[in-house]
Amino acid sequence: YEEFLGLSLVDINMLPPDDVESMIMESRALDQPYVHFPHRLKFGEVREVADYTNDMTLNNRHMRFSIIYDYSDRHEAEEALKHSEANLRAIFDNTSQLMFLVDDTANIVAMNRAAEQLNELVDPRQSSNSDTLHSYHIKADRYLVAKYIQRALQGESISYESLLTRKNGQPLYINYRYVPVKTPDDEIIGVSVTGQDITSLKLSQGALSR
Repeated sequence: YEEFLGLSLVDINMLPPDDVESMIMESRALDQPYVHFPHRLKFGEVREVADYTNDMTLNNRHMRFSIIYDYSDRHEAEEALKHSEANLRAIFDNTSQLMFLVDDTANIVAMNRAAEQLNELVDPRQSSNSDTLHSYHIKADRYLVAKYIQRALQGESISYESLLTRKNGQPLYINYRYVPVKTPDDEIIGVSVTGQDITSLKLSQGALSR
């Protein structure tokens, strides 16, 4: 305690005093109740802190009253989460499979690049609204799309083949799989739809059959 009382703010805060004052003034101008600072601990470790500061007068002396909240662990957790989400997004975007996340009305919440590229290949006369999963199926299959989503929301996994037509008139066979998306508590919060281009397989099967 005595050792700590012998320190000044400059001994603790990693920033020059002028920068500290400037940041405090800026936060007040923005009506922000705290300022983020790097603080150094006794043995050199640097921690990220939020400084809640107010000016006050005590015994005719101008004082500054600060409450310091160490949020380093939370900050590290948030950074780790951002890194993890970035990795998952990279996997999501770079897989060759079509991937969609849809709600109970077939609206697309998220989709990867492969899915976006597929929509550019399909004959536009077959689709309508690009915000729904119906765009990736022929119009006659809209009832099935809605039906499969509802079944997936009940916990069932469904596979389904769809025949589309490319802009050049060639067939495009897609094998779709509807799977419920669950939380760790097994609560179903949406439907994941993946699609695999099986055109080569279907044409090979037809040739083999002939």
